[in-house]
Amino acid sequence: MRKFFTGYLTVFLLLLLTSTITAQNLPLDAQGWTVFTPSTDTRIIYVSSSDGNDASAETYTSAQVNDPFNPPASIKAYKTVAEARKQLRDNHPDWILFKRGDVWYEQLITNFKHSGRSADKPMLFGAYGNISLDRPTFKTGEASLLTTAATSPSTSGNNFSNFVAFVSLHGYAHERNPDDPEYTGSKNTGSFGCNWVRRSNSILFEDMKFDFYSTNLTFQASWATNELVIKNLTIRRCVITDAYMEGAHRQGLYINDSEHVLIEENVFDYNGWREGMSHTLHERQLGHNIYAQYQNGPGTFTIQNNIFTRASSHGVQFRCGGILNGNYFARNPLHSFNRGDFFPCINNDNVYQENVDIVGTNGETPRGLALELFDLHPDYNHECKRNIISNDMSGVYNSFAIRVSDYSAAIMGQPETNYKEDWPSYAYNLTIEDNIVYNHRRGIYILSDSAEDITVKNNIIQNPDFDNTVMEEISSGNHTNMIFSGNKYYSGAVANKLFKQDGTSMSFSQWSSATGDSGSKVEQLAFPNPGRTSADYAASLGFNRSFDAFITEARKQRKGYWRTAFTSLAINNYIREGYGLDILSSDPIPEIESNKLKMYPNPVSIDNVLTISSDNVANSTIRIIDLKGTMVYSKKSETRNLSIDVSKILKPGFYIVSVTTPESKVYNSKLIVK
Repeated sequence: MRKFFTGYLTVFLLLLLTSTITAQNLPLDAQGWTVFTPSTDTRIIYVSSSDGNDASAETYTSAQVNDPFNPPASIKAYKTVAEARKQLRDNHPDWILFKRGDVWYEQLITNFKHSGRSADKPMLFGAYGNISLDRPTFKTGEASLLTTAATSPSTSGNNFSNFVAFVSLHGYAHERNPDDPEYTGSKNTGSFGCNWVRRSNSILFEDMKFDFYSTNLTFQASWATNELVIKNLTIRRCVITDAYMEGAHRQGLYINDSEHVLIEENVFDYNGWREGMSHTLHERQLGHNIYAQYQNGPGTFTIQNNIFTRASSHGVQFRCGGILNGNYFARNPLHSFNRGDFFPCINNDNVYQENVDIVGTNGETPRGLALELFDLHPDYNHECKRNIISNDMSGVYNSFAIRVSDYSAAIMGQPETNYKEDWPSYAYNLTIEDNIVYNHRRGIYILSDSAEDITVKNNIIQNPDFDNTVMEEISSGNHTNMIFSGNKYYSGAVANKLFKQDGTSMSFSQWSSATGDSGSKVEQLAFPNPGRTSADYAASLGFNRSFDAFITEARKQRKGYWRTAFTSLAINNYIREGYGLDILSSDPIPEIESNKLKMYPNPVSIDNVLTISSDNVANSTIRIIDLKGTMVYSKKSETRNLSIDVSKILKPGFYIVSVTTPESKVYNSKLIVK
C-alpha cells in the first residue's frame, strides 16, 4: 500500500508521538516530562553513595512510599550500584532510583539483559531526592556507563530487553576530560557511554547526560543484518556532548537497525572531535552529532526540536531519511545531510546558522553546507519548507544553503569541478518552498543526475554581503518538470552572474528564459532585524553577546532546571521575528476543535465500532494513517455520520484521522486503538 504523505499532515502525524502520550504509552506532565507510576508489585530500590549502606538496605513497594521520587529520610538505601542491581527482577516493573547530587565511581550496568513488564509498566533507572540538585553522576573513567548483552540472530530465548526507561542520570567519562583534575590523558582509548546491541522494544532515554565518551550513545544490532532489531526508541531532553577520540571517527549518537525512533528536545554539542587533538582530516569528515545509518526504518524516524552545534562535521547525518523539524543548527561544517531513498525527507521549520569549515591536519576540505538532499525516491513526497539559513562563516566558495546533490559529492565533499562522478543519483517529488536564505554565500543548487517534479517556489534568497550566485542548476542530466516560481533573489554579484546553469553564468532574464522561472523577481528586501544569531539571542536574555554564552546555558538543561528560553523553539522564534515571521507554537498543528469533528469512542477497543460525526464529514474523504505513514483506510462519506468496524482494518496503536472536505480543507485528529 502506497505511503500517504502530504504537507502539514506529515508533520502532524509525527507530532502524534510527542503529544500528551509518549511512544512508550506513558503520559507527559504539564512541563513535558514523562510520568511514571509504580505498579502494586513494583520493587523500589534506592541507592545513595552519601548515606546508603549495603548491609542494612531494604527494598520498598508503592504502598510503603507515598511519593517514590521524594521518599522520607528514613528509607534505607543501598550504597553501591553493584549491590542494588542484584535486586532487579527480569520482566518486572522494578525501579532503581539514585540520589540526586550523589557521585559513584561505578558503571551503571554491564551486559544488561532485563525487561520491564509492558510499555506502560517499564523497568526504570531514575533519580530521587531534591530536584534542585544535579543528576546522579557516574564517573566511569574510560569505561561505559551502560552496555547490553549482545543479541544473537535467533528470536528465541532471552534475546530481548523490552520496556526499559533511563531517566535523569549522568554518565561522565571523567578521565577523558582534559579539564578534569582526574584526567589521565586517555585520548586514544575509551568506551561508548551507552552501547545498546540487543533486540528491544519501547526504550526511553529522558533527561540523561552523556559526555566525554569516545561515542556517547550507540544503538545497533550486534551482527550483520538487514533486520530491524530496535523498535520504539525515544531519546528526549538529554544533553549529549564532547564525544571524541584520536585515531577514529566518533559520534554523539550512532543509530542503525532501528525503527519508530523519536529524538526530540535534546542538546547535541561538540561531538566527534576536540580542539587541540591530532585528528586526521578523514576523522573530522566522519564525526557527527548524530549519525543515523541507512538501515533504519521503514517506521517513522523523527528528529525534532533539538539543538545541534559544533559537530566535527555533520550536525545530523540522516542517511535513512525521515522528519527533521523545528531544530536549531549552528557552527557545524555541514548542518544536515538527508537521504530520501528509504523514507520521505521532510525538512521543515529548522534554523541553520553560522556554517563553518573543517580544518584538519592535511588541510581544508569544502564544507559550509546548510542542507544537503540526495537520492530522493519517487515513491515519496519530499519537503524542504519554511527553513531559515543564514550567516555563513565558512569562507568556502562552495557553501550552498540548499544542495540537491549526487551521492559522491554528498559523501566525499568533492570540490565543484569533481561533483559529477560516475555514481548515479536522483531526486524526485521535492518541494523547496517558503525558505529564507540570508547571507549564506551561495543559494540553492540542483545537480542530481536525474531530477523530476522539483518545485522551487516562494523562497527568499538575499545575500547582500556576498557576490555569488543565488540559484544554480546542472541540467545536462535528465531533468524534467522543474518548476521555479515566486522567488525573490538578491546578492552582491553583478547582474549577469546571479544565476548559473550547466556552469554558465546568467542574468535573471537569461535564467528565466532557460528554466521558465515565473513570477520571481530580483529585488533587495528589507527585514526588521535580519541576521540575528545565538549571540544576539544570549544578549537579549541578559547574558554576554556570544555563541559560547548561549551554548553554555543550553548545556545546563535538566529536570529541575529546564528553561524554555534555551530550547530550539525559543531561539528559532527569536530568529524568525528578525525576518518579520510569525512565531511557532510548541504544537504548530493543534487538533481541530471538538465541534468540528467528533470521534467516539476514543480510545476505541479493537472489537468496537468507531463513529465519526460532524457536518464536515458529509461529502468528505476520510483517511486513517498509521505511524508508518501508511494509509490503512480511505472512504468518501456521503452523510455526516460514518461508522467503521475497527476489527476489520485497525490494530492496537496510534493513528491519525484526516478529513478532507469538498472545499479542500483538511481536519486532523488523533485516534487511539486499544
